Amino acid sequence: QLNALLQDARQTIAKVDTVLKDVQGVTSNAREATENLGDLRADVESSLLKIDALITELNRKWPFAPKQKEVKLP
Repeated sequence: QLNALLQDARQTIAKVDTVLKDVQGVTSNAREATENLGDLRADVESSLLKIDALITELNRKWPFAPKQKEVKLP
C-alpha cells in the first residue's frame, strides 16, 4: 500500500513538473512580448508622424484647401 502511495506521489509530482515547465514557457513568452512592445510603440509613433506630415503636405498643396488655418470670430 505504501508503494502505491509513493507511485501516486511520483506521478503527481511529474504532472506538477510538466505544468511548471509550461508556466515557465508562458512567462518567457510574456517577457519577450513586453520587450517588443517598446519597439512596436516606436514604430507606430513614427508611422503616425509620417501620416501627419503627409496630410499636412496634402492640405498645403490641395487647391481647395483653406488658405487660413485660423478661425476668425466676429
